[in-house]
Amino acid sequence: MADPEVFSSAHFRKEQDFAAAQILGERAQQEDCWLFCSAGDSQAPMSRMLAIVGDGMGAHSGGSTASYLAVHAMARAFADHEGQATRIRLATALQKANETLGLVSARLPQDTPAMGTTLLAAWISRQNLHWISVGDSLLMLWRDGQLRRLNADHSLSPILEDRVKQGLMTPGQAANHPRRHALQSAVMGQPIALVDAPAEAITLQQGDLILLASDGLLGLRQAELCGMLSNLATQSAQSICSEILTHLSALRLQSQDNTTLMVVRI
Repeated sequence: MADPEVFSSAHFRKEQDFAAAQILGERAQQEDCWLFCSAGDSQAPMSRMLAIVGDGMGAHSGGSTASYLAVHAMARAFADHEGQATRIRLATALQKANETLGLVSARLPQDTPAMGTTLLAAWISRQNLHWISVGDSLLMLWRDGQLRRLNADHSLSPILEDRVKQGLMTPGQAANHPRRHALQSAVMGQPIALVDAPAEAITLQQGDLILLASDGLLGLRQAELCGMLSNLATQSAQSICSEILTHLSALRLQSQDNTTLMVVRI
């Protein structure tokens, strides 16, 4: 069984600039987990990388346990299936992460609250981006002054937004709906309801920024985040992570969730 080559929170050298950071927000404990690991196979380390983030859910330590187990099981399974097509490799790794949570959950006392996690994995080279995701963690592309979300949102937010378009509720009702962030799909060791796994890779360009984040980043309005990225886009990945999360913390939002931000510069 192969061991993925894991990298810590920040790394920079010629043609390789990536970083991650977290804040606790107003939560009692950190339930997010993230990981960078080399997916270069026989090539130079981190010429291709796998970036993974999970946002756990579950009472007591269930959420942090779920995200940790799923993220690390996915990284290990991806390393074990070198040689497969990237899309199949990501799907196989997601299945292994889900099976791991299922095995652990089956061994817990029956009255233990269910645990689960979102899971977003992005395979990134200098030319292409593949991903697979379950839940509402965000995968975004910053290019030429524009920020675009790439992956599907598996919370109830898109359903509420459709109801606004149909005239069934007001924008204010949708924005303040108590279940707006409830998940339609998560990794819990059971059949997964929704998986976003595009068949084709996104072609990347020099200067692109790839951002992965847990949904705590939504404490920042889109315009705020775009304004910050406009000013920070030429700085290091570590500076981008630090500045954005410092600003988010300073807002002191009453219900601020754990937030993880990962940045990769092409």
